[in-house]
Amino acid sequence: MKRLISFAFLLLFTGLYLVAQNPKREVRSVWLSTAWRLDWPSTTVPAATGTNESSRETARNVQKSGLISVLDKLQAANFNTVFFQVRPMSDAFYNSQYEPWSQYLSSVRGADPGWDPLAYIIEEAHARGIEVHAWLNPYRYSSSSESHGNLPEDYANTHPEWLMDYGGYTKILNPGIPQVRQRICDVVADIINKYDVDGIVFDDYFYASGTTDAMDQDQYQLYNPNNLSRGDWRRENVNQMVRDVQTRINSIKPYVTFGISPAGVAASDINVANKYGVEKAPVGSDWQYNSIYSDPLAWLKDGSIDYISPQLYWTTGSTNDYSKLSPWWAKISNFFGRHYYSSNSSPFSSSELINEININRNADLNGTTGSVYFRTNNIPSATFTAFKSGPYQSQALRAAYGWKTAPVHGLVESLFLAGQNLSWSYADDLVRYSIYAIPRANINDADVFTSPKYLAGISYTKSFKLPTTVNSATHIIAVAVYDRFGNEFSPRILGDISTTAPAAQLTYPAQSAANVVLPAYFTWLPVAGAAYYVWELAEDAAFTKPVVSREVTSPAFYSGLQTNIKENKTYYWRVKAIKPNAPLSISEVRSFEGTKFKITSPADGTEHVPMEPEFSWTDIGQGATYTLEISNKSDFSTLTYTANVQTTTAKLPAGLLATSTTYYARVKAVKGEIQAISERIYFVTEEVPIPVPVLTSPADGSTVYGTEIEITWQQQDSKGFRAEMSQSSSFPTRGTTLKSVDPFVYNVVYDNLSDGIYYLRVRAKNSDGLTEPSAYITVNLKNTSAVHNPGSSDFCYLYYDITGNSHIVIENAASTNATLELYSLSGLLINKQIFSLTAGKNTLSPNYSGYEKGLYLIRIKSGNTEKTLKMRL
Repeated sequence: MKRLISFAFLLLFTGLYLVAQNPKREVRSVWLSTAWRLDWPSTTVPAATGTNESSRETARNVQKSGLISVLDKLQAANFNTVFFQVRPMSDAFYNSQYEPWSQYLSSVRGADPGWDPLAYIIEEAHARGIEVHAWLNPYRYSSSSESHGNLPEDYANTHPEWLMDYGGYTKILNPGIPQVRQRICDVVADIINKYDVDGIVFDDYFYASGTTDAMDQDQYQLYNPNNLSRGDWRRENVNQMVRDVQTRINSIKPYVTFGISPAGVAASDINVANKYGVEKAPVGSDWQYNSIYSDPLAWLKDGSIDYISPQLYWTTGSTNDYSKLSPWWAKISNFFGRHYYSSNSSPFSSSELINEININRNADLNGTTGSVYFRTNNIPSATFTAFKSGPYQSQALRAAYGWKTAPVHGLVESLFLAGQNLSWSYADDLVRYSIYAIPRANINDADVFTSPKYLAGISYTKSFKLPTTVNSATHIIAVAVYDRFGNEFSPRILGDISTTAPAAQLTYPAQSAANVVLPAYFTWLPVAGAAYYVWELAEDAAFTKPVVSREVTSPAFYSGLQTNIKENKTYYWRVKAIKPNAPLSISEVRSFEGTKFKITSPADGTEHVPMEPEFSWTDIGQGATYTLEISNKSDFSTLTYTANVQTTTAKLPAGLLATSTTYYARVKAVKGEIQAISERIYFVTEEVPIPVPVLTSPADGSTVYGTEIEITWQQQDSKGFRAEMSQSSSFPTRGTTLKSVDPFVYNVVYDNLSDGIYYLRVRAKNSDGLTEPSAYITVNLKNTSAVHNPGSSDFCYLYYDITGNSHIVIENAASTNATLELYSLSGLLINKQIFSLTAGKNTLSPNYSGYEKGLYLIRIKSGNTEKTLKMRL
């Protein structure tokens, strides 16, 4: 049966952008550097002599205490991941089958320290619910004589032909040798076979800069069957190593994630960008492509990594502007269906780092974002405190990797609370658990299990110690299986009986639908009692080739958040319903093929857009209705402008957009059973001159009656305004009250004021900060009510008769004239009337019948006396 979808129904889904102030899923990590003992350890373990075990034990305890201190800081600030450097120079901070103990751990390279730091940090981190990603430098061998390995088992002696020598003891393993690639894979396999790591991560060391043709000429001739250019061949050597590592990981423990942290700028060359079908980097220069032969977009396109963490060690507004690069990486990663977590510079101020967190969150399309701080010891305590009180005030789960096949899990059993000790049973030991503590007063909140505010913690075992502030009398306690792939399953609530969840009934698109206009809303009927849903996409009906899984709170998913969905390709989709106390249910599977609906102008990321821009988009056919939405928020939680049209173009009116400001745009389309919404774009308006504001009321030197002063100023371009009030005409910093308002707001009210003389002025916000202040006005405030009953002896007062009409009574000593000026709340003069007054009481009844109902300002002037009142029409 043909299904008609009303436009109002479509608008219900504007909340599908799940950007939150504190999102439930976010990777929060640090780089814990061991090379040169930058972060840890603070001391080395002396090589054993047979008589120094006491000093060795002391050193080990110092090293262990150092790791505990780091983990405690991370836990206290709600971090959930640590990137621990385990192989800085073809050496090991673990019991390696292939390489010697590191000289940064033991006083002598190869000397057994008597303990295993990787095993220790995994145990302690997991006890705190923190993931451990083993950080490896894949090719680096040495960077100085001090770090150069000369043991019999070192590669300099066992495989000197593997090394490329750049002089000054700077040596790397030759990426062009197949045996080197095999050894890197073996090292990774050794780690994940022996240790319960959550991830493997490489940094940005590939070829070293300055590689000459002579250094790898033999390999170029031997291992280049496709006759690639030297640069392409070197990049392909790295790319093949990355593919091989991923294959080896997935063959052993597919839940172990694999990421790389390259240099922060890629594809600044338009030819490289075109090669991958993406926009070139908005700022910066991609030095890595032809210098160290690192090609991050190749790994993303291949799908050979799970996440990318580019090193964006710049501030917002700098030459390599973070606010431009981070959104670019977010979009690129989503286009290739992988996750993006920025690597950030720890020494930056807490305000800058928090700003960068918010930029990441606003740019996110994946439903999860993240930040990794380099390096650990450079994060000031004040920054940890600012994180905890601000963006990291709640805990967070890490991302789900929906392109990996994973088993379905059920409910935990035997949930039991003894004091603060919560325990349960579950058949599978290879999972984690998420624990919730919900105040009983909030159990019916819609976001109980979809926001992080009630997430009490993560456990790698079948027990958890609740905070002392939580108990079963005050809180609802729940536990959900949270697998190693990042998938969360239905929570079991303490004391509740199990139930069932019916399968979601899919509604749109229909089975085997062709020419589905993309992006589209995939919809289904609500499942009673469901906390949330998981929308899944695959390349086959059996879901053995998954593409993505996304958590949503409403019975719909907007595919514009998954830009790796291609046109004219068959996909399969289904929905899982997550209901407390019920095993998840899985809907039927449907297939579809799509065609893209998109905004064609302006292009995404366009700068210097005119203040009255015109938008255009693709046509989905006769009879379609379109809605253009403009917002200054990436989640469209508030709209700056919206217009319903039946054409494929729309022009924004004047006086709507602020200068030099980032906005987001999208278009919704409805045509019969077709419903679509474009992928969002962003644009930046042109910079226009910002004049100094001109105040319009009150008049300078006027007397205002009451306890508040409202100032208004002329309409003008700006990025907002800042009003300033003081009882000193010099406006001292500590004696001035500031109030800021958004663009297109032209008034500010100061209330709860005492009698006195006040000085007021306004500045406009511009790209450089603020304009010079307006000329200040002086106001004499008298705490007598500004609206009085008849009989008041004041200059004038306002009253309303029983029909609601307004009248103004003026007590006047002599015959004169009175001027009544009517203003909008924004300060725009819209009516002026002059009345003749006689000595004594005069009642004026101005006619404002032609104006819309609402609140206005009326300025009453007679001779040297003036008063401004609020009037309701």
